[in-house]
Amino acid sequence: NYGYGTVKVRFIEKLGEGASADVWRAKDEEIDRFVAVKIVRPNDNFGKQTIGHANALARLDHPHIVKVHAVEEVDDPEHPGQRVSAVIMELIEGQTLAKVLSGGRISLPEALRVGVAVVGALEHMEARGMAHGDLHEANVLVGQDSVKVIDLLYLSESGPLSTAPLASRNRRDMIGLRMVLDGLLHACETG
Repeated sequence: NYGYGTVKVRFIEKLGEGASADVWRAKDEEIDRFVAVKIVRPNDNFGKQTIGHANALARLDHPHIVKVHAVEEVDDPEHPGQRVSAVIMELIEGQTLAKVLSGGRISLPEALRVGVAVVGALEHMEARGMAHGDLHEANVLVGQDSVKVIDLLYLSESGPLSTAPLASRNRRDMIGLRMVLDGLLHACETG
């Protein structure tokens, strides 16, 4: 675990809910920065995978992949007195690519900026024997100065994180990439 037992966070607002986790905006009180905290639901096998994936993700260092700061146990913001597993990540100010594209036309330079960032993130993962596994427009966050790939599923070729062969996972990433790039191109052509 990275930084286990060292992060003290103050929860501010819930940003989203998922099948196995909720994401909160929080303040890391130790070093005075805002972070995203993914609260993993207890008693959930997928939750154990999420923690394993976060530990693997913490080893990746790329400007277009969300950075994991720590994997911790924290006080549950919705159930005081209960401790839950959490992934402390960088907070990306922006919106999902899906939301950006639903707003209509985007410029060609913006489409290129986002597309190149996503390709770079996938290339970095593949070079390390990893794959995303669930790439689509909702798993790309776009900020004014950043593009980040989030919610990686298949991070390690060995161990319990993946049962599919790497080549199969990479093919799935290429299909996801094709859909993301198609959405970007379509948004440049319409509007």
